[in-house]
Amino acid sequence: MLLNNGEDPEFRKLVVASSKAIWDDPELRERMSTLRSNPDSHYTTGWHESLKGGRAYYRSAYELLYFQHLDSNINVLKYKAEPSFDIQYEFDGIRAYRPDVLVTYVDHQELVEIKPIKRMSLPRNIAKMVAGQIYCNKHNLVFVVITEPELAKLTTFEARDTLRCRESLFNGGKTDV
Repeated sequence: MLLNNGEDPEFRKLVVASSKAIWDDPELRERMSTLRSNPDSHYTTGWHESLKGGRAYYRSAYELLYFQHLDSNINVLKYKAEPSFDIQYEFDGIRAYRPDVLVTYVDHQELVEIKPIKRMSLPRNIAKMVAGQIYCNKHNLVFVVITEPELAKLTTFEARDTLRCRESLFNGGKTDV
C-alpha cells in the first residue's frame, strides 16, 4: 500500500474537511484536546471561560495570557478563539491555517496571531503572517502579531507575573520584563 504524501488534492481536501469537522464541533474538540494532552509537556493547554470570549481553547500560556488581557480590556466587546475560517498560504504548496483570535473592539476588528518570538523567523510562519496581512487588507481587519514583548506590556498584573515566571524558567532566572 502506498502512503499519500499530501500531494493529491482530493486527499488534502479530505484531511482539511476532517480537521474542520473536529475543531468546529465543541464536543469533538474537547474529546480530541483531552487525547492530545501531555502532562509531561511544557506547553499549557486547556479551556478558558469568559463572558467576552465564551469557552475558548488555548494552546499555550501565551494565548491564555492574551485571553485574560482581552477579558479585562474595556474596549473589547467580544473575541473568538480560532474563528471558523481558514487563511490559505503558500509554503511547499497551498496550505491553510486557522488564526488564533478574532477580536472585536468598540471601533474596529483585529485578527491576532500569538507566537513565540523565536518562531517568527521560520519560513512557514513568515508565509502565514504575509497571508494573514493580505487577508486582513481584503476584509478590513487589522492584523496583529503578539510575541513576548507585546505580552509583557499587558495591563493585567496576573498576566505579567505569569509571563515573568515563564521567561525566568527559559532564560536561566533572568527577566527583562
